[in-house]
Amino acid sequence: HKFIQTCVPHLLSLINVTIAFLFDVLYSRYGSRNVPQGVRNFMAMEFLLIPPILNPLIYGLNLTTVRQQVIRLTNVFCVLKW
Repeated sequence: HKFIQTCVPHLLSLINVTIAFLFDVLYSRYGSRNVPQGVRNFMAMEFLLIPPILNPLIYGLNLTTVRQQVIRLTNVFCVLKW
C-alpha cells in the first residue's frame, strides 16, 4: 500500500515526461513532413493538455478531499451521461 501511495505517482509523472521527451526528439529528428498528421495532432495534445491535467491529478489524489471531489465529479458525470 505504501509503495502505491508513494512510488506510483512519481512513476506516472516520469512516464508522462518520458513520452513527451520521446515525441519531441522524434519530431525534431524526422521533421514534420515525415510524421503523419494524426501523430502530429497527438503530440500537440500531449504537449499542451496532458501534463497540466495529469500532474495535479496524480499528486492531488493523495489528498483525501481532492480525491473525494474527483470521485464525486466522476459520479455526477456518469449519471448525467446516462
